[in-house]
Amino acid sequence: MKTTLNLFFIITVLLCSPIFAKTFQYPANDPVFAITFPDNWTIQTEEELLHASPEDESLYLGAWALQEGDDPEAALEGLDEAISDFIDEVEWGEAEVVEINGIDFLTVDGSGVTDETEVDISVTLFSPDGKTIFII
Repeated sequence: MKTTLNLFFIITVLLCSPIFAKTFQYPANDPVFAITFPDNWTIQTEEELLHASPEDESLYLGAWALQEGDDPEAALEGLDEAISDFIDEVEWGEAEVVEINGIDFLTVDGSGVTDETEVDISVTLFSPDGKTIFII
């Protein structure tokens, strides 16, 4: 019975997964990594920025590369200021490092309020090439 339920779950996930997707090389002018989004997401790129969200705008993903010589801590402080422009009562948790496919990801999660709605925030810094630091 358990095997049947597991098989049912796997088949359901596969059938409900988006069949169509679009992959973006990032940054466009000198790609270091790729991100794949479902076809129904809106993707906007401008210079070194990438903005993505589903049709209902229930999520937002932004990505950009720090310029050579930029200080990651200063970038995080600037990001905190930018976030506080449209999210109130921002509270951050503890930062943690997670390794995925040999790449360290420094992640910090938080929460806040926008338009009287509670929102979750996750910020991640990583460097797939060991040179360029990206923020998502």
